[in-house]
Amino acid sequence: MEWSQLMNDVKKPIVELLDYESRCNLRTCSKSDCALVDSSKFTAGNITIEEVNSRMDNEKTIIRINIDTFTIWFIGKNEVTKVDRAWNGELMEWSERKGENRRDVARRHIQKYIEKFGILESKIIAIRYLTIAPSENWQLKCKVLELTEVFQNDRSWLNRIAPNNELREIVINRWDGPPLLIQPSILNVTDTLRLNLDCDITDEQLKQVRAVDLALTSPNITEGGAKRSFERFLKYGKENDEFHLRIQLPANFDFLKLLPKSVVFRRQAAQNPDLQHELKGKIIGGFSNVHGLQNVRLFACAVNFDHTHIMCHIPKKSTAPHELYPFANDYWR
Repeated sequence: MEWSQLMNDVKKPIVELLDYESRCNLRTCSKSDCALVDSSKFTAGNITIEEVNSRMDNEKTIIRINIDTFTIWFIGKNEVTKVDRAWNGELMEWSERKGENRRDVARRHIQKYIEKFGILESKIIAIRYLTIAPSENWQLKCKVLELTEVFQNDRSWLNRIAPNNELREIVINRWDGPPLLIQPSILNVTDTLRLNLDCDITDEQLKQVRAVDLALTSPNITEGGAKRSFERFLKYGKENDEFHLRIQLPANFDFLKLLPKSVVFRRQAAQNPDLQHELKGKIIGGFSNVHGLQNVRLFACAVNFDHTHIMCHIPKKSTAPHELYPFANDYWR
């Protein structure tokens, strides 16, 4: 049976599984297919929006939007913008030139996309180095959200997360600016919460965090809060989860107090004798894990300027091929 002979009720579930490029191609086949595509729900696999500086001109920036295999660039400075498009990395032959600021053109493009589908929805959404703040009517829906250096607009983007959207992972990278205010969308992340910036999270809020794969920096987390969080990591952590807390502790604090009393810890000698105030070693037993993972954990604490970095993870196995010196194939070449 040919596609044209199928009923729309049969076609629609198929169309909803197509990626962005396939949907765009199907729209051009016929008026009925165009109407079908426009009326079908669409969830992208990956949406990335980022802004980078031009290597040729310091005043020029490039805003790039990736939706699955489709890419659109807004290139320009001041009030001149060049728009290029590509499918699967292959640049289309024609370009558009507009007498508008690139950020205004890019914002309008995002607005049209959201008006068309009702929401900016994708399994993964990554927003990097973007100077544009989200509009009030924008909504995000995703499982994984990354915000990298969005010029202190991170809270605005977090506020655009759709209600009842359960995030699996949030990663926020910012190197300066005011501390991030913690909100429910952060506490309710289920798997991975990596906030690589200062935040104001407290011991009480840390208890509410659902994610086990953690990276947090806060002056409000105490010794007791850090210890409780680490005990939870040992109990519920999966093989690839990592624990990173950067907190403020008293001078000459005994890092062994952070470990549960039942834990069997094998301390390693410091490689640098000048670094006296650090702890490094292996947790080899004395704890239970709900996933049955009793692997050795690497555990370390080190003072870095005004805070202490507490870290723990299961060491990864090397994927590099092992070679027997001097019998490696290319040794004598």
